[in-house]
Amino acid sequence: MVRRIASQVHKQVSRLMRAKYIKDEPVWYQAVLQFPPLPLPPKAPAIREDREAALQRRHSSPSSKLIPPKNRPANIAYLEDELRRQFFRDHPFEAFRPVAIVEGGVIEEEHPVQGKDWIRLSQRGKSPSPEE
Repeated sequence: MVRRIASQVHKQVSRLMRAKYIKDEPVWYQAVLQFPPLPLPPKAPAIREDREAALQRRHSSPSSKLIPPKNRPANIAYLEDELRRQFFRDHPFEAFRPVAIVEGGVIEEEHPVQGKDWIRLSQRGKSPSPEE
């Protein structure tokens, strides 16, 4: 349903009565015609200023820095994250070791064909991992 401003309601009702959409005149209709609601005050136009003057004023005052947004998401911290950070602080070279994440804890054996024994170039699977 469309919202109507108070000063337009009686005009809409008169249109609906002329179109025979409303058959009986509403009880309040004559009172509103005798004492119509006040029109809304016109909206003041936006004040525009010279662009260069605004830029100079913005750059000249140090207090006009951008304000960071107030609604920031809360930091998500897990206990494991701190343990991991501490581990890599204590053992920095562990970060350079290759990591193999395999289900079941068993690493797949290397392909038996190595070096010059390859006769065609193809991968062993549709989506090879970085370790392959």
